[in-house]
Amino acid sequence: MRGTSKFLILSWLITLACPMTSEGQKQWRLVKAASSVQFQIEHLFVSTVSGVFTSFEVTFTSNSDLVLNVMVEAEIEVKSVDTGSSMRDKQLMEEGFFDAVTFPKITFQSIAFQHLRNNQYALSGFLTMKGVKKLVKLSVDVNVDEDKTEFTATTSINRKDYNINAGGSTVGESVDIVCHAVFVAKTE
Repeated sequence: MRGTSKFLILSWLITLACPMTSEGQKQWRLVKAASSVQFQIEHLFVSTVSGVFTSFEVTFTSNSDLVLNVMVEAEIEVKSVDTGSSMRDKQLMEEGFFDAVTFPKITFQSIAFQHLRNNQYALSGFLTMKGVKKLVKLSVDVNVDEDKTEFTATTSINRKDYNINAGGSTVGESVDIVCHAVFVAKTE
């Protein structure tokens, strides 16, 4: 794979922020029009196939200063995949790829959010796809304004770890995922 994709998660896993119950937590609302979940994978060793998921929801909660108690949950509708080729998109719904009839959703549940330096963080959590749940770590760039928070999260996964085995050697194993999410402070 040619480095980390320029795409935006898994720009990943985002819609209305869930209400907070703990004192001092801030509520956030996803700006879906400015958010995306994208992926990229090598094909035939000479080209790259890119795609997006057009239907997803993401919830994001944090304490008031965005440093502690960060929780991210995402849900992606598999049937919303769009690679720019309806024939390819239909093939991706089949059992050897996503098996969308049996596994209609891809989910992510965060378990840790760690500050690394400046505006860079590590987000760890469980990605569940095609019935397989695995721990993944995302590199996250965070930009915060007073009432807006923007995330760009990237990771790479091995598709075979999630039983996505169709395509043989003509399809790369490493999938780059980029999620871009914009949240605004929720007003009562």
